[in-house]
Amino acid sequence: MASENVALHKDPVTGEMVSKTELKRREKAREREAKKAEKAAAAPPKPAAAPKSSAADEENLSPNVRPPPLRARDPHSPCIAAILRDPLQTHPKAPRRPRIRTRTPHKFHVSISITDYIEKYGPAGKIEAGQKLEGVTECLAGRIHNVRASGQNLRFYDLHGEGTKVQIMAAKQDAKDPENFVAAHEHFRRGDIVGVIGTPARTKKGELSIAPSEMILLAPNLHQLPSAHFGLKDQETRYRKRYLDLIMNEDTRRIFITRSRIINYVRRFLDNLGFLESRRQ
Repeated sequence: MASENVALHKDPVTGEMVSKTELKRREKAREREAKKAEKAAAAPPKPAAAPKSSAADEENLSPNVRPPPLRARDPHSPCIAAILRDPLQTHPKAPRRPRIRTRTPHKFHVSISITDYIEKYGPAGKIEAGQKLEGVTECLAGRIHNVRASGQNLRFYDLHGEGTKVQIMAAKQDAKDPENFVAAHEHFRRGDIVGVIGTPARTKKGELSIAPSEMILLAPNLHQLPSAHFGLKDQETRYRKRYLDLIMNEDTRRIFITRSRIINYVRRFLDNLGFLESRRQ
């Protein structure tokens, strides 16, 4: 038969008797694998990946993972005991912040409010784009709403307070302790209240900022704030947690301020006319 007349050749590697076509196919495959191995051996080793900064994952931290409510009547709860041991740590399932050696100070001197800072240094021509006011030092305090990282040596924060905001442009070259710059900025999260000591400056794009020589954590936020990009949209959450609604939504805060001013004006107007305020029990 035709199959019996086919010449077989011995595979030098496996020792099998195969046809000439099959033997050529195996030899070509082995040559390709040998070339790949030589190329991989000659290639330089890949550099080790740099440790990922916590600021890079700041937007990915979920505000839904929060610690249970603190109950003063249950001091023996494992969660309460953990917070009492280290108030800067949260629930085990919540995003953990790096441990800090120094505790939050009991006092921080504020030299100027954020509103006055914007009025004083915000006008055009006061500070040129990309420049700083050398020799001028200001102390601000407020709540962090956004954290953005541009590499390991540059961080941007949005500092909110009194219904306004100013940008913090933290650079390693401006830090009081450049060696510990990365470690010092690893523990800041959205919602933390911080104190900033630095120099008035503007970014290259012209945004008013403050270049800090030192940032101090005044009050850590144990509950992660919602992302500023998406905001707080859920109606039930806004009604149940008015404090969170006032922090996140400018319109809600404006309505509350307007309502308070109206009530105070009517009360003063009636007081001047001799009316006496009384409330029904």
